[in-house]
Amino acid sequence: THDPDGLTLMDIGSKFGTHVNGTKLAQNEPCALAAGDKVILGTTHFTVRRRQLIFCASTLSSPEDKEELTRSTAALGATLADKWSSEVTHLIMPTVTFTPKLISALALLKPVVSL
Repeated sequence: THDPDGLTLMDIGSKFGTHVNGTKLAQNEPCALAAGDKVILGTTHFTVRRRQLIFCASTLSSPEDKEELTRSTAALGATLADKWSSEVTHLIMPTVTFTPKLISALALLKPVVSL
């Protein structure tokens, strides 16, 4: 689950159990996770990392779209960049249109997301 204060993991009845930092979680008991925690789900291993989301918009023309993006960005705790840079994590476009920002996003393997 996700909440504004952090990340929480809960095993709701997995077959092989869920482990955090070598400790098996009790079923249906939430466990707060922190950056660097080691999580094992079955045979799959994860390391928790926090990444700051930085969005940049392209071809947003309607005030409604801009307002929706501003609200969504704030709700996610992300940053909205005015200009493209290599630090941007996601390009936001209402429809995929070839722009310099799109070409930059594709070249840097950044996700392109629609509203």
